[in-house]
Amino acid sequence: MGALPKIISVASGKGGVGKTNVTLNLAWALARLGRSVCLFDADLGLSNVDVLLGISPQRTLDQVLFEGLPLSQVITPVATGIDLVPGSSGVARMAELTRAARTRLVREFAALSCYDYVLVDNSPGISPQVLALCLAAQELVVVVNPEVTSLTDSYALIKVLHGRGLSWPPLVLINRAQSPQAAELAFRRIQATAQKHLKLNCTYLGYLPEDVSVARASALQRPVLEAFPQSAFAQAVVQAAGRLAGAARLSLARAVEPSSFWDETVRVLQQTVPASARTGTRAAGAAPEAQTMMRDVEAVRALFMRLDFKGAPEPLRRIAEAGKGHAQNLIAALERIAPGLSPLPRPAPAQKAAPQEDRDSTAVLVRCANQDMGQIVADILREMRLTPLLSTNGGTAPESGRAALCILAAPEETPAVAAYLKALDDIPVLILDESFGRNRVAWLGLPGVRAVLPVPFEVPEFIHNIETLLHC
Repeated sequence: MGALPKIISVASGKGGVGKTNVTLNLAWALARLGRSVCLFDADLGLSNVDVLLGISPQRTLDQVLFEGLPLSQVITPVATGIDLVPGSSGVARMAELTRAARTRLVREFAALSCYDYVLVDNSPGISPQVLALCLAAQELVVVVNPEVTSLTDSYALIKVLHGRGLSWPPLVLINRAQSPQAAELAFRRIQATAQKHLKLNCTYLGYLPEDVSVARASALQRPVLEAFPQSAFAQAVVQAAGRLAGAARLSLARAVEPSSFWDETVRVLQQTVPASARTGTRAAGAAPEAQTMMRDVEAVRALFMRLDFKGAPEPLRRIAEAGKGHAQNLIAALERIAPGLSPLPRPAPAQKAAPQEDRDSTAVLVRCANQDMGQIVADILREMRLTPLLSTNGGTAPESGRAALCILAAPEETPAVAAYLKALDDIPVLILDESFGRNRVAWLGLPGVRAVLPVPFEVPEFIHNIETLLHC
């Protein structure tokens, strides 16, 4: 019998730390070392591994779990030595699996025994399925940013896992570090807190620097190691992968067969999720939430279908196609969770005491240098029954007298941007920060700026900010 594959669960305390991108590039780095890797997408979001690779698989893990499809028909080759198991919302329903279904899946997941590594990309946070997948793995990698909120949420994840039985040192990987010193300081803060309160050691896996090549590779829908192999980020990932391989060799006593890993995950999840939250009572209780999710997904799908990407660059067209496919897959999964669902109508905004004009007459200024970005923002606003006013990039805002809000996309403040903001008077401004969040603090210090979203942004978060600014 050959060596068991090393199953490594990658997690983060919060979203937005770059976990999926890190997992993807670790897979490429391990493949460079001559290892075979299976990427297991257990993220319940819009399957970001698919988006980062520019693919839209027709079959997902959901069909293996609940429709009897063989796992071998779902495994998707994505590069030499690297395969992908596309994720789905079905991961959240693992607690519903019967003993017979678990027995079948044990046989199916034996197909992963041929790999040297199985990298599990988890959802962010501390949901029951994340905890189960982390505790059943041989190693746990926690991806952290050197900011206070990420450090706090990462410690919370480690604390909850420790309370559920985590006794081995988690591997901490600092992402988007400005310097080696800043990364080491961030690790020491987590390490000191874990030692003091949990009597648990953490292992420093290293750091990945803030690097523009990450955003550029994402736009190309390619891993950084493939698109920019000489970049600082790529070199740091290769070093981290080497340390990860070394740590996995030292923890072979915890190695398990993929089939046993999966069965243990389901067992832990069934112990965590109350029976009342599973099949039967679950469907009725989850229906309103699922209806709300379906409404939002339908809106995203409608937006992608309506936008014209024919003349857009190839990466943008691939993202559009992936977006349509992911939205359709989510809708199908939601219908399986609660059959017969229909999307809930979007709730009407809270009415103020004074009479209001019809929502369709509410105008929003949109100032984006990138025409594609401006079109996307305008279409989302129309979906919200708002009237977008596409502004020029000049120094004045002649349309401001009609507008209730301004959305401005820019990487930094320039004299032209400053003049434009000044001309807006008291109109609240939402900044779409094209510096990937680096200038957030500077933006919030400018007159009229009430909120800042990094680009690329999440559509639900964008809509929430618009609603809040219009009714504050």
